[in-house]
Amino acid sequence: MTPAFKERDLGKLHPQLFVGGNSFRFWGGMFGVRADQRVASYKALGKGPEAISPIRFSTAPRLATGVVAGRVDGFYRGTQKLTVEY
Repeated sequence: MTPAFKERDLGKLHPQLFVGGNSFRFWGGMFGVRADQRVASYKALGKGPEAISPIRFSTAPRLATGVVAGRVDGFYRGTQKLTVEY
């Protein structure tokens, strides 16, 4: 993740999940996270969206300043208005 200065600013935080040598992102910007990438993340975890979300994330406070923890409710897209996809 990249530190941010505002709670729930996933557009700046960019949290990622690392599973078996792969990384999965939750922030997709204007176009979102592609459906095949969302499906691959569920497959890697062996669970569906209802069993995974929400996900809490954090980093050791000494590694960053600003916001270092948060919650991901799904895969996000948007610029001004956020949309959550599963």
